[in-house]
Amino acid sequence: MSTKDVKQLISVQKYYWIIAVIVTFIALSPSLNNTWVNWDDDGYVLQNSLITSIDLNGIVAIFQEPNVVGNYHPLTVLSLAVDYAISEKAPFTFHLHNLLLHLLNVVLVFTLIYRLFKSHQMALIVALLFGIHPMHVESVAWISARKDLLYNAYLLMGLLVYLKYINCTSIAKRRGWYVLSFVLFSCSLLSKGVAMVFPAYLFLMDYLNDKKVNKSTLIAKVPFILLSASFVLISFYSQQLEGAFITEVEFPLIDRLAIATTSFLVYIFQSIVPINLSPFHPYPFQQLSDFPTHYYFSLLLIPALIVFCWIAIRKKWKVAVFGILFFTVTLIPLLQLIPLGRAMMAERYTYVAYLGLFTLIGFGLVQWMNQNRLIRRISIGVFTIVILIFSSISYTYAKSWENGEKLWNRVIDQYPEDYFAYYSRADYFFKEGDWSAALEDVNRSISLSPYFGVAYQLRGQLHEKSKELQLAVNDYEQAIALTPNYGPSYVNLARILGADGQYDAALKYLNQVIILNPTYATAFLNRGVIHEMLGKKEKGRLDYSQAIQLEPENGLFYRYRGVNYLADGNSNLAIADFNHAIQFLPKDGLSYFLRAKAFQQNGMKKEALIDAKKAMDLNYPVEQSMINELKE
Repeated sequence: MSTKDVKQLISVQKYYWIIAVIVTFIALSPSLNNTWVNWDDDGYVLQNSLITSIDLNGIVAIFQEPNVVGNYHPLTVLSLAVDYAISEKAPFTFHLHNLLLHLLNVVLVFTLIYRLFKSHQMALIVALLFGIHPMHVESVAWISARKDLLYNAYLLMGLLVYLKYINCTSIAKRRGWYVLSFVLFSCSLLSKGVAMVFPAYLFLMDYLNDKKVNKSTLIAKVPFILLSASFVLISFYSQQLEGAFITEVEFPLIDRLAIATTSFLVYIFQSIVPINLSPFHPYPFQQLSDFPTHYYFSLLLIPALIVFCWIAIRKKWKVAVFGILFFTVTLIPLLQLIPLGRAMMAERYTYVAYLGLFTLIGFGLVQWMNQNRLIRRISIGVFTIVILIFSSISYTYAKSWENGEKLWNRVIDQYPEDYFAYYSRADYFFKEGDWSAALEDVNRSISLSPYFGVAYQLRGQLHEKSKELQLAVNDYEQAIALTPNYGPSYVNLARILGADGQYDAALKYLNQVIILNPTYATAFLNRGVIHEMLGKKEKGRLDYSQAIQLEPENGLFYRYRGVNYLADGNSNLAIADFNHAIQFLPKDGLSYFLRAKAFQQNGMKKEALIDAKKAMDLNYPVEQSMINELKE
């Protein structure tokens, strides 16, 4: 090949990243047709008042909130707020944002690998695997996984900038690159706390680039390590607020290590053979006595990994050391050594980790291809087939995230005995109004796990819908007995008791739940209603005010307090509350009707008539006599 041909080839290879972007977009394009799922999407978007405002006060509130679905990640929440500002709760905008972030990450991966290894071919291989791998579908197709996409974007940019820093000879420019790398690391942490492993990546970058470990390089890492340590504490605090450390089974240390090493091996296997894909991977047992004994054999991985790394370092297999340790370091905080929640594994945990394994694969494949022309052609053909297979799997799998029913169908197909999957599908059916399907699934959930209290709470709601109130009471009482920290069970039971005139009993349960969770706004609302039923309007008003203070953008709370003011003859205060109610519930005919009554009480017939007609337009029944009176 002539020098001219080589230059032309290199000029073409510079644009290999476009191939990776196009293939990735096609493979994951079905995600753009997805809607919402009943798995964290409520907490992140649908019921998250933080994302409804991106003015200065709204942004400050986002950064001050320590717990959004068990995490402190204000930049992730801010990115969701931007989507909301564009199209409110239209899911397409959120899914498009996810996909665009993933495509950005594909470009960043391509750039990083090229900068590290000076091979466009290797960069293309790694970027393609990163972009279309079926284990990465979850991070893109699930709106609530925005944090994985965002933190990885900042992380990759931080590594690229750090690479500039360690290879720069100008002292002034080095300082600039260093500061920028630290800023990008901070942004990564503010997107997801698991970025705390970034300092370890810096040591790996130094190792790969033949930078010696000395006093100067160690001091340079100190600010990164200190910031990382602070976010470890913040992450623990946020998880505690969410109650994520509460699990059905308490594992001894040896069992936790066995679970971690088993998961580690499964992640490696699925990087090559992505089978048994599922949005949720539960523990394969509910009781410690059922712990799979074969998991203990995976503990041999620990000494094997240590020996391999020692040999690789001695033999200067730098790419092997970099790839394996990058993969390992990324996964360590995610291997359930400290059990969080009900999942043993999660496919999204591989989003960054697989970059280490893909680097190994890319490096090895390029070395193999360069042996001779025949091997090169065979390798390209086999790799193309793999990419087509992986892309096809990802294309199909992305559709599993279309809605809650399809998501939990997928989980149940993989884990037909998992109680949580049946409960979650029942929850989806309940919200969709398919109560018979919901009851069937929740009964199945309870039969699989009779000690899962939240399922009884859901079944109690279903019994309420069918007017079987005693059955509902029984289920709520059972839910409280099994899960005493779960607030909705108390509130629902109190509501039934209050409607039956058992006000003291209702107050007892509401007082209990408020003591357990003094930030539970709905409990204050319901206690306010009971106080009013007992003729204690002032106490009711105080509870409504407390509910509003806790959730200042909940229109329902303003409406209740407005009714309280209206009944007391405080029409001006009632109008102010109904204004807020209408602001947050613009299609609520009752709020317009109530404001019309307040205007009427205040002698403002013109305004009252406008609101009364608006209430009628929204299908709220308004007596014709009221309309006639207002026209006089």
